[in-house]
Amino acid sequence: MPICHPPSGEPGLMPSCCSPSGPLAGSGNEAVAEEEREHQAAAVESAIRGQPGLLSAASSRHAEHFWVFDDANADFEGYRVPQGRIRLLKALWEKYGNCSSYFRLGVHVGSSMLTLLCCVLAQMEHTRLEDVTEAHILEWKAVVQETTREGFKFSFILDYLRRLAHDMFSRRILAKLRVVEARAAALRDALNMVAPNPWDLAFARRISTDPVVGSALHDLLA
Repeated sequence: MPICHPPSGEPGLMPSCCSPSGPLAGSGNEAVAEEEREHQAAAVESAIRGQPGLLSAASSRHAEHFWVFDDANADFEGYRVPQGRIRLLKALWEKYGNCSSYFRLGVHVGSSMLTLLCCVLAQMEHTRLEDVTEAHILEWKAVVQETTREGFKFSFILDYLRRLAHDMFSRRILAKLRVVEARAAALRDALNMVAPNPWDLAFARRISTDPVVGSALHDLLA
């Protein structure tokens, strides 16, 4: 079973869309593979320079900020993505259709962007609803917006994040209201103990809230 874990201070293997597709043997093959990796890296950089919108998706937001995968990459719809999260992409494709049909920036750029999305999906999967923060929502939304802007059809994820944010803030506001209601009920109970009828309540309202001086015996003897 693939191994994956959240980002930490420990060094880990970051998924790469440009990793070789199979084992290599011999120094000649290694040299060829190294040349191929350099060529692929140059192609990705060239594509990014030609598309300014990709700069933030492929450079500014690193995949390991969201999640770190230790498993190998595998093919999915012609792209190289972390093997351990192909099941999530498959689920999206099965429910919402082909999400890459309008993407035209090439396999390498697409693999990088889908790898970043996989890391976001992994973090979402391992974040409990009660632990979701505004920062989470904004970061997830930014990545999905970038991949959508460049041709992937992930607008349904943006809709989901909007609903998630609304539900999250609604639940928290409701929780705060319940705390306030509980405090109000406790105050009412305390007031009823002091002034159980309206006449006593009117008297209680005239009681000063200024600090009281003297001893507990003062008013009895005054």
